[in-house]
Amino acid sequence: MRVIVVGGGVLGASAAFHLAGLGAETRLVARAALGLPADLAPYALR
Repeated sequence: MRVIVVGGGVLGASAAFHLAGLGAETRLVARAALGLPADLAPYALR
């Protein structure tokens, strides 16, 4: 399954993380602002 999550706030980052944990291929789309929870997502999956 492929999923696009729109919004890199706490809810969007959490949704992308949990969907990836279930095996979905996820893409996270967020505005370009440093400090969003989505900035940490690549490190949480290591």
